[in-house]
Amino acid sequence: ANALPSAWYLSERQRLPVLVVAGSMSEATRRQITFAEQEKSLGIIDIDVRALLSAQGAQACEEIAQQAAVILQAHRHCVLRTCRDGDARRQVEQLCAELDVSRQQLGDRISQSLGEMTLDIINRTRIGGLFLTGGDIAIAVARALGAEGYRINGEVAPCVPCGTFINSEIDDLPVITKAGGFGGETTLRDALYFIEEMYSGK
Repeated sequence: ANALPSAWYLSERQRLPVLVVAGSMSEATRRQITFAEQEKSLGIIDIDVRALLSAQGAQACEEIAQQAAVILQAHRHCVLRTCRDGDARRQVEQLCAELDVSRQQLGDRISQSLGEMTLDIINRTRIGGLFLTGGDIAIAVARALGAEGYRINGEVAPCVPCGTFINSEIDDLPVITKAGGFGGETTLRDALYFIEEMYSGK
């Protein structure tokens, strides 16, 4: 068997797509997504926060999960984005008034919904890793996945760690976390390349 070419009996490691959960409304995160979109095959899903928190929120989550599964099954990276432009940020105060909640309470509800949605998407398809931007989002996703902690294994860029959730629903898949307003324009693109290299067999 040692004389046979390895390609005859070993399949190349498959590059699996990354699920990006961008719950931050920061300008930095918006720029990072725009830059990554220019170089990578991204499927971006803009989430209507108002619909997400309405009485029909469960249906909205189901539709988003279905869209994300289709993108990921086509081996394209998928971005869940809660803030497409400045208008979305300006609607926060209005939404708080309509729902009679504080900004913190609104943020908690959005984060919880995104965490549950992430688990639903993972249960529908295979992913190669997670990129989570926004501290509240990372915590909500970790809770939804039943994680008991986060083990840092490396660094994509200064203060942008890559690690794994401990005892979670995604085993040892890479998880990159980033504060919403942190990082340069290339941060998301670099993070996607970082995870892709793990599946390159190099």
